[in-house]
Order: sequence, then structure tokens, then C-alpha cells
Amino acid sequence: MRSEGLGRRSRAGARVRAPGTRQLLEAINRVAHGETWWDTALLRAALTDAKDKTDILAKARELTDRQRVVLRCILDGLSNKEIAAQLRTSETLVKATIQELFNKAGVRTRSQLVRVAIERFSAEWLQDPTPVRSA
Repeated sequence: MRSEGLGRRSRAGARVRAPGTRQLLEAINRVAHGETWWDTALLRAALTDAKDKTDILAKARELTDRQRVVLRCILDGLSNKEIAAQLRTSETLVKATIQELFNKAGVRTRSQLVRVAIERFSAEWLQDPTPVRSA
């Protein structure tokens, strides 16, 4: 039975064919001579998968208008209660928004959030937020 016609699905969902005899001999020959050999189909699938994950992470790191306003208030030194009063919303909603900011920044405390916001994301996160309307 020939292995050329057989295939399997990669993690990215792309159809990956089992190597044919000629391709297998080329790979063995290159490796035997100290070269590196890569299956181009697998590389292409891996790179596509990595690009998709990068796009998802970049989008997840974008802040909503409310998150920008809350971050700006944190940078101004306001407490949760003061932020809630300024935004005319509940303190619970402020805490939930701060937790979302922690998750996006990959931190656990307000001081870590401030540091990460300034060091890593200042260009995107510290833009002037548009006013948030209370519901």
C-alpha cells in the first residue's frame, strides 16, 4: 500500500499528507549529510496557527472604553468607590472591570497593573478614553 494517498489532519485543521518515498529519501539524505530538513506543509500549518493565535491575543489585549476610563482613574490614584462615583455606576462593576484589566495585563495587583500599563502598553492603553455613559 502506498503512503502518498494517506493523510491526517494537523492541529490547525490543514490536511497534511504522509511523506512520499521521494520526499522521505530526500529528508534522510539531507539529515545524513548534517543538514536540517523540514516538512513545508507542516511548517505552513504551524505558522498559520501561530499567526491566528497572535491575532487573537492582540485583539484580547485591546481595551474597551470603560476599561480605559477605569485604568485612567487607577492611574490618578482613585479608589474603587471613587471610580464608581465618578462613572455613576456600581462599585461591583468597577471591580469586575479592574479584574478584566488584570487578566489582560497578566497581573494580580493594582500596582502591577500600573507598571505593566506604563511599560508595555502605554501607546495603546493610555490614550485618552472617550466618556462612558452609565446604563
